[in-house]
Amino acid sequence: MRSVTSGFKSAIRNNAVYSDGYVIIKDGASFNRTYNSDELNLIEIMNDIFKNDTYIGEIGQCALKLNLLGDNTSLLPLDKQLTIEVYLGVLVGSSYEYVKYQDFILLEAKYNETTTQTEILATDKLVLLNQDFTDTNTYPMTLGNYVESVVVACGLQLENKTWLNNGFSLTSQPFPKVYNAREIIAKASQLAMSFVVINPNTNKVDFRNFYTKLTTDAFDEEIDENEYFKLKTRDNNLGTNGVNTLVLRLSQVYGENNTVVNATNVGIDGNIEVVISDNDFINSEAKRLSVINTMFTRIDGLKYQPLDLEYRGFPYLELGDVIKVVGKNGTYYFPILETMIKYNGGLFGTIKAEPLINTETKYRNTTPLQNRVRNAEIKVDKVNGEISAIVSDVETVSAVANSKAKTFLSTPTTPYHVGDIWIETDATTGGSIVTGK
Repeated sequence: MRSVTSGFKSAIRNNAVYSDGYVIIKDGASFNRTYNSDELNLIEIMNDIFKNDTYIGEIGQCALKLNLLGDNTSLLPLDKQLTIEVYLGVLVGSSYEYVKYQDFILLEAKYNETTTQTEILATDKLVLLNQDFTDTNTYPMTLGNYVESVVVACGLQLENKTWLNNGFSLTSQPFPKVYNAREIIAKASQLAMSFVVINPNTNKVDFRNFYTKLTTDAFDEEIDENEYFKLKTRDNNLGTNGVNTLVLRLSQVYGENNTVVNATNVGIDGNIEVVISDNDFINSEAKRLSVINTMFTRIDGLKYQPLDLEYRGFPYLELGDVIKVVGKNGTYYFPILETMIKYNGGLFGTIKAEPLINTETKYRNTTPLQNRVRNAEIKVDKVNGEISAIVSDVETVSAVANSKAKTFLSTPTTPYHVGDIWIETDATTGGSIVTGK
């Protein structure tokens, strides 16, 4: 949760809330322009970590939609890398107090003649993971140090290495010498039983988990029926006692799986399992057995009420924050797995917590810098239990990736998925088409 004063939290709960928003667009050198609330029509920030039926191993890349009044395209130096800072605030006493969001990289700016607005699409710095990582590491090394080497190679920084299994030993190169960085970080966060976001305070890559708060009924914020407009609960398939089984497996090889269960809870609820498949870091039984028990401690008993919430919008809430909602029909605890906050003169927000059950973590290759077709043949040596992967890649890599211009992504290749937005390339004009989810 972003840091705000008690006065901010009190003011946003008033019946009459005075809110404000502004953005700063800059290039880090000569250009620095502030757009106040009377110069913009919309600030909308979207983020989710529940993309492949799970939050474990997911990358919470955040998207920004911004509408500026009038045609500003000629004022913005679109040939440079532009960073957008976003501030949302409320009136506390006699002055406004603001929450600053993580920095965003401007991807597209175009003028809409119908609405007479400049429409801007941006994303946070996790987009920089969408490039190939060339492994020059010396082994053995820990998983934490390996992840840091990948993050730094992408022009980013790692917040910390205190997450689960950060000390896991890598005795040899876990991936081909050239491999997609986003896939590597996603699979590392599976071992950490975490998700990945940009820390808004430091703009660093952050591994996060909310298990402890949920299992102890701790929460970051309470929302009651006076502060939301619509609450819709969804089917709760987590049973009486929550997740009780973890499976680590190779999906293409029969019998190559390991399972740990909470037998007592399985007897009560039946199997409520989380499945993690084809993680290259643990491609042998010995490696899977070395981590499965500690991984299970971060999921055993996990439960929450899946729901959708529309509320007045608290700009200090983040993905993974645990919310207590007090409603007419009961009290619910749940993590924020998807969130949207909008400022268009006032604040409005949505929160979603999808059900986590019988899930399998899969990585969908929808990176903005590459379209990748992979053929993988898995060979199993039953003598030593090691698995070798023969990988054949056919890649279409954009000029951005070829030039290693990690800091300039104003013309992403497609298809490109940011939050609820898909960007596709018009085959005739080469321009971008923004469509729904």
